[in-house]
Amino acid sequence: MMYELQFLCSLGITLLVEVPLAIVIVKCFKEPKISLLRTVGIGILATSLTIPYLWFIFAAFFDYWTMAVWGEVFVCIVEAVLYWKLLPLPLPKALLLSLLANGASIAVWLYSNIIINSFTLLS
Repeated sequence: MMYELQFLCSLGITLLVEVPLAIVIVKCFKEPKISLLRTVGIGILATSLTIPYLWFIFAAFFDYWTMAVWGEVFVCIVEAVLYWKLLPLPLPKALLLSLLANGASIAVWLYSNIIINSFTLLS
């Protein structure tokens, strides 16, 4: 599969994981001034702004594991700042939201790789 197509698939899956989770987490934070539409919009914006850096900038300059670890640290920090400034959430809550959302998408990625590799081994 072309790298760009893999990127678009990854973006779609990441949005499907992180945005609904952001909605639930913001609701759990009981922040009445933050609307559902704002949460969805900022969630889409945060992911759409950061994932290209991970896939195209970090990947161009670092080996895979360096890119994965430091790229995700970068993504979590940038997204936390976006949630802090644009939702707005208090900084500790914004950081927690970013860590949980990105952790969930990493878990889905790891799980999908295990499943895909299992089918590859069977064939």
